[in-house]
Amino acid sequence: ARLLSDVLVVPVEVVAGVASTPFGPVSARDVVNGPAELLVRPEALHLSQTGAPASVVDVRFAGSAYVVTIEVGGATVTVRADRDPPAAGAIVNIDIDR
Repeated sequence: ARLLSDVLVVPVEVVAGVASTPFGPVSARDVVNGPAELLVRPEALHLSQTGAPASVVDVRFAGSAYVVTIEVGGATVTVRADRDPPAAGAIVNIDIDR
């Protein structure tokens, strides 16, 4: 996955086929219980009405969208917002495509 595009490497704990991530639980069927790494493509993260609470660090206009830098669960990630971006310092929710 790293050869084809940017990825975020997130340390997770797998228990009974579920990985605990800063973005909420993610299915990890066929993965042995214990520590693991989850590779997340940036486009799989998005602002949502539900999901993990996150703090907005920075917002930049990038042509057709805004790039929103957030901190969630000890990780700093970026997500895109097509319109009405949150302000720096705001608390938002972030979710991951499953």
